[in-house]
Amino acid sequence: MRRAHQQFARAEGRPFLGVIYTMNTHEPFMTPDGYPLLFPPTTDMNRFFNALNYSDFTLKVFFDLARQAPYFDNTIFMLLADHSRTGDSFNLANQHHIPLLIYAPGVVAPGRNHVVGSQLDILPTVLGLLELQTLHASWGQDLLRIPAERGFAVSVAGGQVRWRDRRYLVDDGLAGARPLLCEPPVDPACRADTWPGNADVGETLKARLRAYLSLSQTLMYRDRVYPRRATWAHEDQRNRGDRVGDLQR
Repeated sequence: MRRAHQQFARAEGRPFLGVIYTMNTHEPFMTPDGYPLLFPPTTDMNRFFNALNYSDFTLKVFFDLARQAPYFDNTIFMLLADHSRTGDSFNLANQHHIPLLIYAPGVVAPGRNHVVGSQLDILPTVLGLLELQTLHASWGQDLLRIPAERGFAVSVAGGQVRWRDRRYLVDDGLAGARPLLCEPPVDPACRADTWPGNADVGETLKARLRAYLSLSQTLMYRDRVYPRRATWAHEDQRNRGDRVGDLQR
């Protein structure tokens, strides 16, 4: 954290993007020698809580330093995780239920937004906060400018692909069996399969999820999300033999 602050301070008024990637709350849940532990490190969960406490301490160290630096007043800080750790309460709904914290005193007003989103929404949300009109290749939306009913997230856990919006969660194995449909707001653990009584909703969300996956993969495989070379836009005018010849050359 201290090293990151030093790097950011070197920007000296120039715009910059800084990323800090922490691993403390992943196994083996390491903490520095001599750092006071909250719990005896005798169980996996205790070691996790000790590492989480240390991670919290390091964030305090960083922000104590950042608040004294010129870049602090002109920087938007965003904090988030990739997934949650829920221990015995693990279920379909909370595996990827994580907060996105946006911290920029004087720029972003305090508040809480319950719109459902994912990591793909970070880029357009940042661009919106910076009021930058520019092209980007993210599959996301500006979470601060869309109504709650438009928010959604797609996540993958093993062989299961999930669609989550404000009301429903669809758990789709992409196989012959129909997906599971549940309503986390009224059934947080997703114990009840509500598909039989909401088949129309289930079919709509299943089609939406599979179309999302199909289109995104097609665009990536064809290099059409953000083409590496402008000349690729003209490849449709060539035949397959020409393309193979280009690759060989």
